[in-house]
Amino acid sequence: MLCFAITAISVGSSLSWGVRDLSDETAVSVGIAYMSVYIGIVFLLACASVLAIMQLSEASDNQTRYALLSKLGAPESMLSKSLFIQVGVYFLLPLVLAIAHSFVTIRVPGIVVMGLGNVNIFATSLASGGMLVVLYGGYFAVTYRNARKMIRLG
Repeated sequence: MLCFAITAISVGSSLSWGVRDLSDETAVSVGIAYMSVYIGIVFLLACASVLAIMQLSEASDNQTRYALLSKLGAPESMLSKSLFIQVGVYFLLPLVLAIAHSFVTIRVPGIVVMGLGNVNIFATSLASGGMLVVLYGGYFAVTYRNARKMIRLG
């Protein structure tokens, strides 16, 4: 799902830049491009929401374990780091795998988009990736903060 989101956002934004230079078919092509970006963003938010809910559920289940570790003398910084790594791994691994798959899936549509005009799909993909990192990273940060609150680490 995340791979599809990355590919749809990257190719859709590149396609919208490519067809702006053409006078024919602009309305239809730009509409398709924006639809691709919209669907990509919806998939990205859905994926991040599922991961956030899973991690918050995990944190809820682990409240007693973290409380026990705290009573046994584990410093709060160690517990906080442990939680950060746990949430980070759950968010980072799907993203890394999706990015790796996206490099492959963007190649063919990228060739088509580059044929539409002077569009650098690499640059538009980087811009799309920046937006993706902000949205996905925001979900990670909010999830980590709420998980910390849930297990009372500050």
